[in-house]
Amino acid sequence: MGLITLLVCCCGYVFSWISWRKGNIKPALIFLILCGFILRFYTASDLFLHSWDECYHALVAKNLIQHPLESEKIHNGVLFNYSKPIDAMFYTNLTVYSTIPDKELILKLLKEGYTVLINDDGKIPISLAKMEFVTYEQSANP
Repeated sequence: MGLITLLVCCCGYVFSWISWRKGNIKPALIFLILCGFILRFYTASDLFLHSWDECYHALVAKNLIQHPLESEKIHNGVLFNYSKPIDAMFYTNLTVYSTIPDKELILKLLKEGYTVLINDDGKIPISLAKMEFVTYEQSANP
């Protein structure tokens, strides 16, 4: 169905261009607007949300709401060990990484004034698990 719609609209746009070149402005505009509406209605008729679309973003938002990182109160925050860092950055004002940092990096970030958060999935090394000034959050990754 999509290919047919595209072909019909391409033919309509070509006819519109030919009409315009001949000086027939009214038919050219009618075909141009008609083909635009056809394409718009075709794209609007897709009733499904795709895996990369809003349903996925809604899941990430729900997840961050259920387990808030209080990101609106954190300035210069860095979150480590979160499986979907891009999505988390989209919904928070944090810089997010999917890896677990080493102790030196955490100390460097703390010295530079960053707030360090680590998603506690039970796999945090013991050397990092008891560091002062580091916030540990348990959040279910999407």
